Amino acid sequence: GIVNFSDIIVVSSSSSGANSEDIESIRFNAPRHFQRQGRCVTTSDYISAILQNFPEVQHVNVFPGEIGNNSVEYGTVYISPSTYSGTVLTLSRKADIETFLNGLNPIGIKVKVIDPDYLYIVLNSLIHVDFNKTTSSPSFIVSKAIATTKNFNIKYLQNMNTAFRMSKFEQAINDSDVGILSNETTSKIYKVFNPDLDKPITLRCDFSNSIKSSSVTSSTFIFGGKTYTFTDYIKNANLTAGSIYLYEQNPNVLNYTKIGTIDYTHGIININQLSYHDIGGGIKIYAEPLSQDIYCYKNTIIEIDTVSGLNFTTISE
Repeated sequence: GIVNFSDIIVVSSSSSGANSEDIESIRFNAPRHFQRQGRCVTTSDYISAILQNFPEVQHVNVFPGEIGNNSVEYGTVYISPSTYSGTVLTLSRKADIETFLNGLNPIGIKVKVIDPDYLYIVLNSLIHVDFNKTTSSPSFIVSKAIATTKNFNIKYLQNMNTAFRMSKFEQAINDSDVGILSNETTSKIYKVFNPDLDKPITLRCDFSNSIKSSSVTSSTFIFGGKTYTFTDYIKNANLTAGSIYLYEQNPNVLNYTKIGTIDYTHGIININQLSYHDIGGGIKIYAEPLSQDIYCYKNTIIEIDTVSGLNFTTISE
C-alpha cells in the first residue's frame, strides 16, 4: 500500500553520524580518495578509506606493530578511530572496519582496530589582572578564561597526533581580556581506569610523557573493606625509589604496601593485581608532567578536563 509519511513517528533522534561534508573537507579528501585507487598501502590510504566509508568516525590514527609494550608485532597495522559522539565503537563495528580494510591490504598485512586512549589535563592558573584596564569583575575574568579553555580544547586538542603547548595556552588566556597582564599556569595529567569489580586485574598506566617523582596520586577506592589510594609519596615513610604504594586513607595509622613500579622517564606505572570495590566512575591516576608541554602518541588523545579539572583564580596587580 501507499505509505503516508505524515503518519511516521520518530522514536529517537539519529546519533553517531556526521554532518554533511563541507567544501574544505571535500577539497582535502577528494584527491586522497582518488590517489588511493581502492587499495590501502600508506597511512593516508587507511585514513582516507575509513573516513570515506565509516561516517561515524571523526578522527583516526594509523600506526604499525607496537602497542602497550616494547615488543613489535610485525605485519600488523593498528587503527585507532574516535567518533563524533565521543563513544567508542562497538565490537561489531570494529570488526566491520577490520574486514573492510583487510580486503584492501597487501598480502600478509592484517588490521587491528583499538580504542583511543584518553589522557586528561588538569589546570591550575593564577591570573594577574590590572582591573583599571577592564570593566570585567574577577568572576567574569574567570568565566572568560574557562570559555577560552573550552575553545582551546576543541581547536587544538581532542584529536590524534596533537600536543598541548603551555605557552600557546597561556597566551590564549592572556588574550581573553584586555585587563589580563599574565598568568601562572601549571598542569597535572591523569588517566581513568575501569577495572571489573571483584575481579583482579593488573593496571598499566602509560602517560607517554616523563613524570615527576613524588607526584603520583589517585582517586580513592575500597579494597578489603578499607579506603585506599595509590601514591609514590607518603610523608614520614621509608619508600623505595621507583615504586608505587597502596596507601590506606586512615589518619590514625600509617599503613602502606608496595604494589607496583614506576618508570618516571617514560611515564609508565605498573600496578599489581587487586580486587576493586566502590570505584564509581573509575580510578583516576594522577601525575605531574616533567615538561609543561604534553605530547600524545599512537592511539592517545589529549583533552583538558573542563568539567572538574579547572582551578582558575585572579589576583589584582
